Formats: sequence, structure tokens, C-alpha cells
Amino acid sequence: MADNLDVIPNLAAKLTLALTLDIATQERVRDSVHGRRRTNRDRHIIFSQIGEDLDFLSELIVRRAFVVLGRMPFLMK
Repeated sequence: MADNLDVIPNLAAKLTLALTLDIATQERVRDSVHGRRRTNRDRHIIFSQIGEDLDFLSELIVRRAFVVLGRMPFLMK
């Protein structure tokens, strides 16, 4: 099954910008989201884990970025 970040090429870029990161880091963002979707067993901490992967970004910033993009259900599958 394809991930939304693969199907919609500019979603990773939009998420990167919503995370207040430089657009050049979008591959790191994509890798972090893919990795955490595969390994996360507690959906309550996934945003903090993604933030840790991205140089300790605040969980609040990560959570807001997904809410803004309407992608929270995508992570919670």
C-alpha cells in the first residue's frame, strides 16, 4: 500500500514548511514519518518521536503541522 507522502509528492514539502523547517530537509521529514509509522507502538507519542528525529522539534509544532495539513488520520491508521 502506498503512503500518502509517496502518492502526493508535494505533501512532504508542505509538511516540512508547516514544521518551520527548510525545504531542503523534506527527505529527512519523509524518512522520519515513514520510520515512525512502521515502528511506533504508542500513538500518543508519535509526534514527540518525529520531533526528536528532526533535531528535537517541539511535539506541539509537529502536532500542529499535521493538524494544519489534515494528516492526523493518516498517521493514526
